[in-house]
Amino acid sequence: MDEGEVIISGLLTAEYLRERYGSVAYYLVGERGLEEEMEARGHRRTRGEKCDVVVVGLDRRVTYDKLDHAARLVRGGAKLVATHAARVYAYRSGPAMATGPLVRDIEYASGRRATIVGKPSPLMFEAALKRAGCENAKAVMVGDQLDTDIDGALAAGIDPIFVTSGVDCDAKGRRVLATIANVDDIVPIF
Repeated sequence: MDEGEVIISGLLTAEYLRERYGSVAYYLVGERGLEEEMEARGHRRTRGEKCDVVVVGLDRRVTYDKLDHAARLVRGGAKLVATHAARVYAYRSGPAMATGPLVRDIEYASGRRATIVGKPSPLMFEAALKRAGCENAKAVMVGDQLDTDIDGALAAGIDPIFVTSGVDCDAKGRRVLATIANVDDIVPIF
């Protein structure tokens, strides 16, 4: 698999901001990988009182002060953009809190809604289809979370394949192309 074949929400967030606003000054609630994606696309990280955008991603070292500062910046006019809105993600020890709860905290404290770039946002699915040169009717989404992967794919008109070894273990009546126990089981489907 080539690097360009994997599309991550941090990359799409940095590209979305570049296409929409040009180079921005941003305050980060996130980790080094997201910062690298932002810097690679010409954005400038700030730590002070002025920024164009508050960017939120997974942050396993988040503090109250960081969330409070982000909310103050958004109340002061900065845009709020999040890499995705997942509640949890599959971690070594089981499902762990993801970006969604952090975004909701800042939204609640600021009174402003975030633009969500990654799943379940249509922006992520549109970007993936465009990069692949594929129509939604000819694509599949392989995922383990109902509210982000499966529901996002269905809303985008993409058939989902549900993987039960991740966050959720039951498709709960959703229309899926197939249900598999592990991503290695996808080969016999095609």
